[in-house]
Amino acid sequence: VHKYLYFKLSFTTGLQPLFRLYHFVNDPKTWTKAQTYCRNRFTDLASVDSVKDMSRLMKLLVDVGYSGSLWIGLTQAVQPRWGWSRGDELLSNFSNWDAGRPNGTGKCVFTINGVWRNYDCTVALYFVCYYGESVNVFKNQVRNMLLFIFMAVGRCSYPE
Repeated sequence: VHKYLYFKLSFTTGLQPLFRLYHFVNDPKTWTKAQTYCRNRFTDLASVDSVKDMSRLMKLLVDVGYSGSLWIGLTQAVQPRWGWSRGDELLSNFSNWDAGRPNGTGKCVFTINGVWRNYDCTVALYFVCYYGESVNVFKNQVRNMLLFIFMAVGRCSYPE
């Protein structure tokens, strides 16, 4: 029922994880039931931070044999603006809406072929969950990179 997808994000900002583990679930559920499922077993429904991330996620889904519609964690069901279901971030810099979307047909979002469409939350679709945000991986990566730079210019030695 589950396909585990390791998804490496680019090293761009301190707010993005370096690695996010996605879980494709081929057990159709409504958006709300999919969110509950993801929160009980993982972290939440999938969040997508850029077009590049969306393309990588869709490629991975194709690689496991699925290219149809699936719920992601974007919603307007509990807030006036579109935001990710984990509740800590509104949709701001990145969006990948299909032409003519969002429209008034639904408060939840599915993706197909790498674009987003709002839809009726009560329709059962496959979905993608994610597990965790690897903030500690990011902090360690920055620390190691800075140590490498300092060592390269001969200004310090590795403390451990």
